[in-house]
Amino acid sequence: MSVLNKRQLREMILREMHENGEHQCFGGDSVPFGSNECVADIELRIDDATHQRNGCVKRTDSRDYYNGLLKVLRRDLRAANKENVIMHPVAEEEPGAEISDEELEELIINEL
Repeated sequence: MSVLNKRQLREMILREMHENGEHQCFGGDSVPFGSNECVADIELRIDDATHQRNGCVKRTDSRDYYNGLLKVLRRDLRAANKENVIMHPVAEEEPGAEISDEELEELIINEL
């Protein structure tokens, strides 16, 4: 029985989660859902839809359509950001990383 490290486990989980989880970008490229490219594409779509919606007269079907579209895009962006955090976890600082070189030398000398 082999032991998995964190990276291997994360890759295995992501592979299962993204089995068919591709996002098609505005330019036609397919990227994994939750990748940096996916998040940027959804943000651009939100900006575009917001601009289009703001050009519509209030209380019209067109404005209602864009409001619904924005609701779905914002929901997709939240989901993509959650996936992005899993794909690109923030590195935690190691305890003792703030020790200066002089303190480190002193610790080494004292241990010898």
